[in-house]
Amino acid sequence: MRSHVFLASLLTVPCFIATPQGINADLTVVQSYLNTAVQVVVSDALGNSLGWGSGTIIKSDDTSIVVLTAKHVVKTPPQVKAFCHVIIGGIRSNAATTISLHDKKDAAILVIPHAKKEATSPIGLMPPPLTMVVTAGFPIQNDLIVSQGLLNFRSISEPDLWLCTANIAPGNSGAGVFVKDTGELIGISIAVATYVNGFNRQLITYMHLMLPLDDIGDWVQSHIS
Repeated sequence: MRSHVFLASLLTVPCFIATPQGINADLTVVQSYLNTAVQVVVSDALGNSLGWGSGTIIKSDDTSIVVLTAKHVVKTPPQVKAFCHVIIGGIRSNAATTISLHDKKDAAILVIPHAKKEATSPIGLMPPPLTMVVTAGFPIQNDLIVSQGLLNFRSISEPDLWLCTANIAPGNSGAGVFVKDTGELIGISIAVATYVNGFNRQLITYMHLMLPLDDIGDWVQSHIS
């Protein structure tokens, strides 16, 4: 049979899949990632879940937090009145008062009322290929998982995205990708490759596609400056 490789969105619906393995990252180095990663939850007016993903706090003061995530995590059909929350330390936030969607790229920014100042991630420039990176997100609506891998190159089939080998799974959409040694935020987890052979479908968790922040830098800065 012929085999095919597709890109699987990381926005989740209830499913059962193995949690990513191989968390070898030095926790003393990634402590800052743990403090800025949040779970993003989207629900309708009745509280029914419409999906979930991950995000990263990029700005915080004593009135609100600004969270960077993927557009496909929070975008819903126009006829659906949706509410976006984040979960910080196991506590569900108030609904986002502002949801800003990038007009071309798979990126979104949430502004959420929040009375406590939180840790934020510094934003850095894209490093050279083969730099060690880490990602921090919430696969399958699970606990926070941190994994590490190598930054590779821009994807030929998806030129907006870069490949890296940090393991991810559904629910990681919108998670931050960081330079391991500096803690700088350089990208957003967007998709994972799926291998299809006949009726069998398998996620290739180390074929991780990310959106580089270099491509949306001005847009991001306009929300945090």
